[in-house]
Amino acid sequence: MNATGQKGNNTIRLAVVGFGKVGKVCAESLIESKDLVLAAIVRRLDSLAQVLPDAFSKIPIVSHTAQVQQVEGALLCVPMAQVLDTAHECLQHGIPVIESSVLHGEAFQAHRDAMHRLAMRYEVPAIVGAGWDPGAL
Repeated sequence: MNATGQKGNNTIRLAVVGFGKVGKVCAESLIESKDLVLAAIVRRLDSLAQVLPDAFSKIPIVSHTAQVQQVEGALLCVPMAQVLDTAHECLQHGIPVIESSVLHGEAFQAHRDAMHRLAMRYEVPAIVGAGWDPGAL
């Protein structure tokens, strides 16, 4: 790792938004990755004081995506009911998002359309339904 916290010139810096089961697994995977860097963990304000495992001791923990420095994308690991609001916060700050919607059928189509409108409004990429399925944990 170099002085900027990057593993190399070809790495991608990602924030993990939410630190429940999915967020923790994503953060752990980013720490182990050779091509990706965990740039920050974004948590609710009331969760900031909670101690995280030692593996995350050098990772910035913030309460809002706007506080994340030098990030190229955000993995949205929040409950489904919060995904659109969280995506809006990221996209309006120019942060591309990746989310793993657990919706299917018409509900997924409506969600994807809403995410598409947000991404187009801010001209920032959004990946929707990135390979997650209920029960995978």
